[in-house]
Amino acid sequence: LRRFTVVDGFHGDDLRAHLLTHFPAEWFRFARNEEYETTNNAYSLALARPPASESILVADADLVFEPEVITRLLGAPHANCLVLRSRGELGEEEMKVKLDADHRVIDLSKEIPLADAAGESVGLVRFSAADTARLFDALDAAVSEGIGRTCYYEAVFVRWIRAGGVLHAVDLGDLRALEVDTVEDLERARREF
Repeated sequence: LRRFTVVDGFHGDDLRAHLLTHFPAEWFRFARNEEYETTNNAYSLALARPPASESILVADADLVFEPEVITRLLGAPHANCLVLRSRGELGEEEMKVKLDADHRVIDLSKEIPLADAAGESVGLVRFSAADTARLFDALDAAVSEGIGRTCYYEAVFVRWIRAGGVLHAVDLGDLRALEVDTVEDLERARREF
Protein backbone atom coordinates (compact mmCIF):
# COMPACT_ATOMS: atom_id res chain seq x y z
CA LEU A 1 0.00 0.00 0.00
CA ARG A 2 1.49 3.29 -1.08
CA ARG A 3 -1.52 5.60 -1.60
CA PHE A 4 -3.47 6.87 1.37
CA THR A 5 -6.38 9.24 1.65
CA VAL A 6 -6.37 10.72 5.13
CA VAL A 7 -9.46 12.54 6.38
CA ASP A 8 -8.55 14.74 9.29
CA GLY A 9 -10.27 17.24 11.53
CA PHE A 10 -9.14 17.99 15.07
CA HIS A 11 -5.41 18.88 14.97
CA GLY A 12 -5.43 18.01 11.27
CA ASP A 13 -2.43 20.21 10.47
CA ASP A 14 -0.40 18.44 13.16
CA LEU A 15 -1.36 15.04 11.76
CA ARG A 16 -0.44 16.07 8.22
CA ALA A 17 2.90 17.51 9.34
CA HIS A 18 3.75 14.32 11.22
CA LEU A 19 2.87 12.06 8.28
CA LEU A 20 4.77 14.21 5.79
CA THR A 21 7.82 14.25 8.07
CA HIS A 22 7.97 10.45 8.17
CA PHE A 23 6.62 9.33 4.78
CA PRO A 24 6.81 10.49 1.14
CA ALA A 25 4.29 13.21 0.28
CA GLU A 26 3.25 11.42 -2.93
CA TRP A 27 1.72 8.67 -0.82
CA PHE A 28 -1.00 10.99 0.49
CA ARG A 29 -4.16 12.72 -0.51
CA PHE A 30 -5.68 14.73 2.32
CA ALA A 31 -9.27 15.79 2.96
CA ARG A 32 -10.35 17.99 5.85
CA ASN A 33 -13.59 17.44 7.73
CA GLU A 34 -14.17 21.02 8.83
CA GLU A 35 -17.29 19.86 10.66
CA TYR A 36 -15.60 17.12 12.72
CA GLU A 37 -17.24 18.31 15.94
CA THR A 38 -20.78 17.74 14.65
CA THR A 39 -20.42 14.90 12.15
CA ASN A 40 -19.64 11.19 12.40
CA ASN A 41 -17.41 8.82 10.42
CA ALA A 42 -19.87 8.30 7.53
CA TYR A 43 -19.48 11.97 6.66
CA SER A 44 -15.70 11.74 6.92
CA LEU A 45 -15.62 8.65 4.70
CA ALA A 46 -17.78 10.44 2.11
CA LEU A 47 -15.04 13.11 1.94
CA ALA A 48 -12.53 10.39 0.98
CA ARG A 49 -14.16 9.54 -2.37
CA PRO A 50 -11.33 8.50 -4.71
CA PRO A 51 -10.95 10.51 -7.95
CA ALA A 52 -11.50 7.33 -10.00
CA SER A 53 -13.13 4.01 -9.28
CA GLU A 54 -10.47 1.90 -7.58
CA SER A 55 -10.21 -0.70 -4.86
CA ILE A 56 -10.09 0.85 -1.41
CA LEU A 57 -9.20 -0.21 2.09
CA VAL A 58 -11.07 1.64 4.83
CA ALA A 59 -9.17 1.75 8.12
CA ASP A 60 -10.26 3.50 11.29
CA ALA A 61 -7.50 5.81 12.52
CA ASP A 62 -7.67 4.56 16.11
CA LEU A 63 -6.78 0.99 15.19
CA VAL A 64 -3.48 -0.80 15.88
CA PHE A 65 -2.99 -4.28 14.41
CA GLU A 66 -0.48 -6.89 13.38
CA PRO A 67 0.67 -6.53 9.73
CA GLU A 68 -0.68 -10.02 9.00
CA VAL A 69 -4.21 -8.63 9.46
CA ILE A 70 -3.81 -6.65 6.23
CA THR A 71 -2.30 -9.68 4.50
CA ARG A 72 -5.33 -11.76 5.51
CA LEU A 73 -7.78 -9.07 4.37
CA LEU A 74 -6.11 -8.48 1.01
CA GLY A 75 -5.72 -12.22 0.41
CA ALA A 76 -9.38 -13.02 1.02
CA PRO A 77 -11.08 -14.47 -2.08
CA HIS A 78 -14.12 -12.18 -2.00
CA ALA A 79 -14.41 -8.78 -3.68
CA ASN A 80 -15.57 -6.94 -0.56
CA CYS A 81 -14.51 -7.97 2.94
CA LEU A 82 -14.81 -6.76 6.50
CA VAL A 83 -12.41 -7.86 9.26
CA LEU A 84 -14.30 -9.58 12.07
CA ARG A 85 -13.13 -10.45 15.56
CA SER A 86 -15.13 -13.54 16.55
CA ARG A 87 -13.04 -14.44 19.60
CA GLY A 88 -12.85 -12.75 22.95
CA GLU A 89 -15.26 -10.65 24.92
CA LEU A 90 -18.01 -8.81 23.07
CA GLY A 91 -19.77 -5.97 24.83
CA GLU A 92 -22.75 -3.74 24.20
CA GLU A 93 -20.59 -0.84 22.90
CA GLU A 94 -18.85 -2.78 20.11
CA MET A 95 -19.90 -2.52 16.46
CA LYS A 96 -21.43 -5.97 16.12
CA VAL A 97 -21.74 -8.02 12.93
CA LYS A 98 -24.55 -10.36 11.96
CA LEU A 99 -23.78 -12.92 9.24
CA ASP A 100 -25.78 -15.26 7.07
CA ALA A 101 -24.87 -18.94 6.61
CA ASP A 102 -22.32 -18.05 3.88
CA HIS A 103 -20.45 -15.55 6.11
CA ARG A 104 -21.94 -12.58 4.30
CA VAL A 105 -22.63 -9.53 6.43
CA ILE A 106 -26.35 -8.89 6.76
CA ASP A 107 -26.25 -6.31 9.57
CA LEU A 108 -23.75 -4.04 11.33
CA SER A 109 -24.78 -2.16 14.43
CA LYS A 110 -24.06 -1.58 18.08
CA GLU A 111 -27.71 -2.52 18.63
CA ILE A 112 -27.46 -6.14 17.43
CA PRO A 113 -28.24 -8.45 20.37
CA LEU A 114 -25.13 -10.26 21.60
CA ALA A 115 -26.80 -13.63 20.94
CA ASP A 116 -27.18 -12.75 17.22
CA ALA A 117 -23.68 -11.31 16.72
CA ALA A 118 -20.91 -13.29 15.03
CA GLY A 119 -18.41 -10.85 16.52
CA GLU A 120 -17.11 -7.32 16.25
CA SER A 121 -16.17 -5.28 13.20
CA VAL A 122 -12.66 -4.03 14.00
CA GLY A 123 -12.69 -1.11 11.54
CA LEU A 124 -10.95 -2.55 8.48
CA VAL A 125 -12.92 -3.07 5.26
CA ARG A 126 -11.89 -3.69 1.65
CA PHE A 127 -14.07 -2.75 -1.34
CA SER A 128 -13.42 -3.69 -4.96
CA ALA A 129 -13.06 -1.11 -7.70
CA ALA A 130 -16.38 -2.29 -9.12
CA ASP A 131 -18.19 -1.52 -5.87
CA THR A 132 -16.36 1.60 -4.69
CA ALA A 133 -18.41 4.02 -6.81
CA ARG A 134 -21.68 2.45 -5.61
CA LEU A 135 -20.52 2.65 -2.00
CA PHE A 136 -19.64 6.34 -2.33
CA ASP A 137 -22.94 7.00 -4.10
CA ALA A 138 -24.68 5.47 -1.06
CA LEU A 139 -22.56 7.65 1.27
CA ASP A 140 -23.35 10.78 -0.74
CA ALA A 141 -27.08 9.95 -0.72
CA ALA A 142 -27.01 9.42 3.05
CA VAL A 143 -25.22 12.74 3.57
CA SER A 144 -27.74 14.52 1.30
CA GLU A 145 -30.59 12.99 3.30
CA GLY A 146 -29.01 14.19 6.53
CA ILE A 147 -28.50 10.78 8.17
CA GLY A 148 -24.98 10.48 6.74
CA ARG A 149 -23.82 13.48 8.73
CA THR A 150 -24.39 11.80 12.10
CA CYS A 151 -24.35 8.04 11.57
CA TYR A 152 -21.55 5.52 11.62
CA TYR A 153 -20.39 4.45 8.15
CA GLU A 154 -21.54 0.92 9.01
CA ALA A 155 -25.16 2.15 8.79
CA VAL A 156 -24.48 3.18 5.18
CA PHE A 157 -22.77 -0.17 4.52
CA VAL A 158 -26.01 -1.85 5.64
CA ARG A 159 -28.04 0.32 3.25
CA TRP A 160 -25.60 -0.64 0.47
CA ILE A 161 -25.95 -4.33 1.38
CA ARG A 162 -29.76 -4.12 1.39
CA ALA A 163 -29.56 -2.53 -2.08
CA GLY A 164 -27.65 -5.56 -3.38
CA GLY A 165 -24.07 -5.08 -2.20
CA VAL A 166 -22.21 -8.12 -0.89
CA LEU A 167 -19.77 -7.89 2.01
CA HIS A 168 -18.06 -11.00 3.40
CA ALA A 169 -16.47 -11.38 6.83
CA VAL A 170 -12.79 -12.27 7.24
CA ASP A 171 -12.11 -13.58 10.73
CA LEU A 172 -9.03 -12.35 12.60
CA GLY A 173 -8.56 -15.76 14.19
CA ASP A 174 -5.51 -15.49 16.48
CA LEU A 175 -4.33 -12.19 14.98
CA ARG A 176 -4.46 -9.08 17.12
CA ALA A 177 -6.16 -5.76 16.46
CA LEU A 178 -6.82 -3.15 19.12
CA GLU A 179 -8.97 -0.04 19.06
CA VAL A 180 -7.33 2.79 20.99
CA ASP A 181 -10.03 4.88 22.69
CA THR A 182 -8.57 5.45 26.15
CA VAL A 183 -5.23 6.04 27.85
CA GLU A 184 -5.43 2.44 29.06
CA ASP A 185 -5.91 1.25 25.47
CA LEU A 186 -2.87 3.27 24.40
CA GLU A 187 -0.75 1.78 27.18
CA ARG A 188 -1.90 -1.71 26.20
CA ALA A 189 -1.07 -1.03 22.53
CA ARG A 190 2.42 0.14 23.48
CA ARG A 191 2.97 -3.06 25.49
CA GLU A 192 1.59 -5.45 22.89
CA PHE A 193 2.76 -3.90 19.65
